[in-house]
Amino acid sequence: MRAVIAAQPATVSPLVFASETTGRAFNGWGKSVIALQRAAGVTFTPHDLRRTCRTLMSCLGVEPDIAELAIGHKRTGLDRLYNFDQAWQLCCDAFAKVSAHVATLIDARAGAPGMHQPIGGSQGGAQGRPQYVKHRRRQSRPIAASARTDFFATCSPSR
Repeated sequence: MRAVIAAQPATVSPLVFASETTGRAFNGWGKSVIALQRAAGVTFTPHDLRRTCRTLMSCLGVEPDIAELAIGHKRTGLDRLYNFDQAWQLCCDAFAKVSAHVATLIDARAGAPGMHQPIGGSQGGAQGRPQYVKHRRRQSRPIAASARTDFFATCSPSR
């Protein structure tokens, strides 16, 4: 994630993803997502990325309340009334874990060892196989089964 942010062009705008022409908030997400889908060969929505990030946070051992804050959800119940801590550093750490895991998967696809190592170590489901995360999907926007399986193949949630 830090590499993506560092790669953004330097502007006078305080925004990370500022418009290159106006310096104001970037509003070309639709075109950017379409271009990324074409480059990746996978159909997805930005919400799919959010859901995948949240799932990986769970697999990587991030506390549920921190993972929820990281993806932009608000606290509920009494926590909403009394706990105003945004846990900024913990959220940054959660995104760093996801980023490191994705980098590991990318390296594995490039031929580096460790592609089939579950996140939580060698424990897995029946007969030591990694457990796969079930991902509820809308039928109208399918991700190729092989892409989803490859991405979650190393995810072994703790039970």
